[in-house]
Amino acid sequence: MRRTLRHGRFTGRVGLALVVGLAATPARAEPSDAPTAPAGAPATRAERSPGERATRLDAQARYEEAAGAYAEALGAAGWQGEHVPSWVARLVELRLALGEPAAAGAVVAELERRPGAVPPLVQALLLLRLAEHHQRGGAPRQVLAELTPARLEQVAAAPVDLVVRLHAARGRALAATGQQAAGRAEYQRVPELWPGYRLAFPAIRASVADEPPAGPRSAIPMTPEEAERRFGQRSALALEVLDEELFLRAEAALLPAATTSAPRYRGAGDQESVIRFVTHEIRDWYEARYRALNEAMKGYKAVVHLEPSPSPIWVVAAGARVGELWADLAAASLNVPVAPSVRRDPKLARLYREALGHATEPLRQSARAALEICLGYAARYQISTRESERCAARLSELDPKGYPPLDELVPSPAWSPPFKPREAPLDPRRSAADPAGDDGTPVELGAP
Repeated sequence: MRRTLRHGRFTGRVGLALVVGLAATPARAEPSDAPTAPAGAPATRAERSPGERATRLDAQARYEEAAGAYAEALGAAGWQGEHVPSWVARLVELRLALGEPAAAGAVVAELERRPGAVPPLVQALLLLRLAEHHQRGGAPRQVLAELTPARLEQVAAAPVDLVVRLHAARGRALAATGQQAAGRAEYQRVPELWPGYRLAFPAIRASVADEPPAGPRSAIPMTPEEAERRFGQRSALALEVLDEELFLRAEAALLPAATTSAPRYRGAGDQESVIRFVTHEIRDWYEARYRALNEAMKGYKAVVHLEPSPSPIWVVAAGARVGELWADLAAASLNVPVAPSVRRDPKLARLYREALGHATEPLRQSARAALEICLGYAARYQISTRESERCAARLSELDPKGYPPLDELVPSPAWSPPFKPREAPLDPRRSAADPAGDDGTPVELGAP
């Protein structure tokens, strides 16, 4: 949990004065399992360094003082030594917990001025932590301020899963600030850098042991269960940004012909002009849109077929998009004009509409299949997004029988994710899911 802290003082280096600060906020921390000493309790006899004092204060839930003590310990050590990575990581986490991202950012800025103070892995994790904080706060410009090209270059030697996530975060922030071309270029770095999961996953697993501890007890070694959990988190998040890039690439490749509206009939309404319009303009429009949609399917299928498994949240997004594209074509095809001789005869008009319905049924079947994949993943992984809501709404239009209401997709308070520890995500809505359906068959998004 995030801890609420009060800044301490540091009277040494000017750079660290920014880190420690003078402002304070009331504590919001969750109670620690360690006993809390009185505010004026003296240091123990065994405590011989500022680092030991910082760890003691942190363990005693005296977080305001601990933050200042960590900064003091860094200064006393000259930002060098085996404990510096864990001290820096803890100080950044505590400053963010205070609601003081500027102070946390100052710590990371100090690392930029001190190459080699921490390994690239630790620096990459800290940059991700800052970027995620600003992204959740709706501050993409702050994300860009933290993820500068120089900093990304400085952590290029970090494990590849962290590097691709940093490039995706920067690309996301560029797109959010209207810099679409620059955002696409940044996203393109994700597949360029990713070596494939067969090479990346062993490297992720090997680097987990080098991560800084999550709390103040840095002397306690990481358990195998914790190492496996962290491996699962990092693997799932890497697959998520890979699928995100694939989805955005598919969206960018979608030709205008795939969504263009049917031409409007502007004739006199006579038999000859209506038939000529349907057999030429409508047919040409339909064939062009159908070809464009078939071509677009390649990009969306890549999202679902990501190896070793796709990200559920992007399977939902791809299923929603594909289902809507085919359903829209089916609906537009039903609105072609009817020749006067057919329109005047109720029996012929009914037969004509029935024939149109049969002709467009394969389109609706493709739409239903994609939307069912979308809704199935949303229900299985408790994903409640705009895309999952669109899936449910379009399925109700196409086939109003047998689909769950939207409120069944909202996670219940007692819900727990149905994956193994290695698959457990940071967010209960996300994981590296099995790409196969419940019956073991691969899911497909395709054309009729």
